[in-house]
Amino acid sequence: MPLPIQPDESLASYVRRNLHLSWHIDVPLTFHQLGTRHVLKTIEVKRLAEAMGWPGCYGFNRLVHGHTMMASTHVFKAHWDHAYSGKQYISEGERFSVWDSSFCPECVREDLKNRGFSYWRRYVVPYVTVCFKHNAVLHNLCPFCDKPFNGVGHNLDVMWRMCRGRHLADAPIVPNEDPTALRRAKIYHQLCTSTHYISDLHAASAAWERAAALIPNLQGAAAARMGLLHGELGILRKALETARIGGQGQTMASMNARICDAVVGVYESCDDFEADIRSLAQRGRVTDSLWCTYQSGGSESAHFVDENYEQGVGYWSCPNPSPHSDEQSSADSYHRRRPKIYPCCNLPHPTGRLYDLRPLKVEPLPGIPIVRAAASDSWGSQG
Repeated sequence: MPLPIQPDESLASYVRRNLHLSWHIDVPLTFHQLGTRHVLKTIEVKRLAEAMGWPGCYGFNRLVHGHTMMASTHVFKAHWDHAYSGKQYISEGERFSVWDSSFCPECVREDLKNRGFSYWRRYVVPYVTVCFKHNAVLHNLCPFCDKPFNGVGHNLDVMWRMCRGRHLADAPIVPNEDPTALRRAKIYHQLCTSTHYISDLHAASAAWERAAALIPNLQGAAAARMGLLHGELGILRKALETARIGGQGQTMASMNARICDAVVGVYESCDDFEADIRSLAQRGRVTDSLWCTYQSGGSESAHFVDENYEQGVGYWSCPNPSPHSDEQSSADSYHRRRPKIYPCCNLPHPTGRLYDLRPLKVEPLPGIPIVRAAASDSWGSQG
């Protein structure tokens, strides 16, 4: 088995650390294959999770939640949404990890003292620029040679080796003097590590009300910026309310990212934000309760598949069907007449001039592994 993954460790760091610190164990072939990748996309994250003993949608979402910045947007969830990461599990183009990294010298020193090694965290620019724990500016350039920490400059191996005979633990601490940057870092950390989901509509509403209360106490440019943010939040609230009716299945990632930015803009701390959320609604579902489910399709109504690893089967559902069918509302006017080729069974398609269209190949959904009880118990032993 590979080394245990560490709290908030980036996926790129975990891959590289296994290749350089696994002296007494055989590292799975997957780590050698992923070690040269500058970007880890959906298929690579799936392979990494499987190599760790976390197969299926559960393992994929567990890695996304615990070790990527996407957790900050997935924490906001609509009532109809039963999938942790939406359609990402069946997509191919999502980018979950890159080599661009940054570090806090004090975190490195604490790691060496407590663990005997350090690692790269998931918190990097442009999301955060300072350490939420030590209020120190994150180094995204090597303090000894000014090279960036990516495939073009330094490889991430420098964390476990040295640069010009010096370890990254020797880097100087640059105190942060920007309170907004610290607040942003703390809020992102708390969002990424939240144990419960937050209603997206309630979050946008809380931020909207908070912005309205702040405007009378501001002047000049600050008041103008808050007024603009208040207006944007009002538009966002209406969009979320519309999506809430009928359980529409369109992607909400961009909306959730705007909620993150709004929270940073109107709250002095994430504790104040959480207090507002609790006053508006009861605490949401537990985060890991949706790790086994992914959105399998649907543009007007979301379709979900819940994976059962004891039986190796998936349970399909459409819990909030829209009054408008997907086919009738499709932008493709020929959608209902196009021949569909399914990966399993196919019925004869009507012939004739109106149906003489290019066939649409329906891609199969991911296979569902069977996980024995003993193996499933070990899922909680890492991370």
